Amino acid sequence: MKQDGKNDTQKRKKRILQRIILVTFGFLTGFLCVEIGLRTAEALKFDWAFFAAEGLSEYTVYDERLGIRLAPNAPGHDSNGFRNRSFPEQVDIVAIGDSQTWGVNVNMSQAWPQVLGRLSGHSIYNMGLGFYNTIDYLTLTEEAIELSPEVIIVGLYFGNDIWGTYSKVYKDEFIANGTVKKHEYYAWFRNNELDLSEDTVASRAEEISASQQEYRPWIENSIFVKFGSELTKRSRTLRLIWVSWLQINDTKYKADIAWAQNNPDDGVLYEEDGVTYVLSPTHRFESMNLDNPSVVEGLRISKEALLLIQKLVNEADAKLYVVLIPTQESVYAEAIEESYGTLNPNYTKLVEMETRIRNEIISLFINNDIQYTDTLPALTKALLHDGSIYPVSIDGHPLADGYFVIASSINASLDKLGWLK
Repeated sequence: MKQDGKNDTQKRKKRILQRIILVTFGFLTGFLCVEIGLRTAEALKFDWAFFAAEGLSEYTVYDERLGIRLAPNAPGHDSNGFRNRSFPEQVDIVAIGDSQTWGVNVNMSQAWPQVLGRLSGHSIYNMGLGFYNTIDYLTLTEEAIELSPEVIIVGLYFGNDIWGTYSKVYKDEFIANGTVKKHEYYAWFRNNELDLSEDTVASRAEEISASQQEYRPWIENSIFVKFGSELTKRSRTLRLIWVSWLQINDTKYKADIAWAQNNPDDGVLYEEDGVTYVLSPTHRFESMNLDNPSVVEGLRISKEALLLIQKLVNEADAKLYVVLIPTQESVYAEAIEESYGTLNPNYTKLVEMETRIRNEIISLFINNDIQYTDTLPALTKALLHDGSIYPVSIDGHPLADGYFVIASSINASLDKLGWLK
């Protein structure tokens, strides 16, 4: 009897072990299949395959002119390192810009350049990337001309293109794929009579970012999550699970609300139809503060770069068009004033500085016959009728409806000009 009981126990243990092995094998097989499927989707550039800008930094390579760029065929990108299905020999329109042009928050087909292509019925190539700003658009224009376009569109984002231009010109090194590289390509734009070595904008942005991070759940700041984030760079499946978990739990959104509630000078909460939107005006103000010499320098260089871009485009017998993209905070300003009667002091300063920069840029365009569209009125109007053109959490990049508004504004203007037939 004892022997029979012992045999039964061994059999049960064996069955349990077999089940564990089968479940583990099934899980690993399923995980592998999903991983292969997601990587295949990226390779084939399926529209939904890669829409998060996070994680792209690991695919950067050093570029002697741009400092950094994406490696050929980085996930969701073409053989030229840009967010298109393929790298063409010729197109009608080339769109140049930063992350606002790349299309953060949306699929490839929902970024404003791709939407503009569908609305206009013309071929378009998206050369937008979050690493770039006004000074880089000069270099990118040279590359764009090689595609023999009829029109080159520059997407100028006020939120960081002006300060970013100063930073790019005065910074002498970049990190590409973990390696520090010296970079002096834009040094000839520098004003050597000014001491602009200290970047107070970046340091203030880091302070605000650190204060926001304090309100994130402890698990997001733990060593386990940092280790997990490294794993998500290696596995598309783990990245999908991680992003989905963040979206389901709204951890960042909840933390942003808590941060704004406890930092009313830096953060603003705006409620509309039962939905709370979080904005960060102080962060944006610092990058457009014309009382800061580095921002003034960034504006000066940006103007020079835009005029040089115009010269290159004219020499290539093409046409230059600039789309002015406002900050999310400027788009919300009218709605917030209508609801609460006033803006806080930092918010007011942001709007004032962005308006000054916008007016200077527009004056440059008028005096030099550069065609442009200011998308602020259209985005403000869309917001007042539909509050879903931006995310609820601190982000600054539009959602699909916001990008559609930008594309529609450009298309209507190009159609009026008669540039594309």
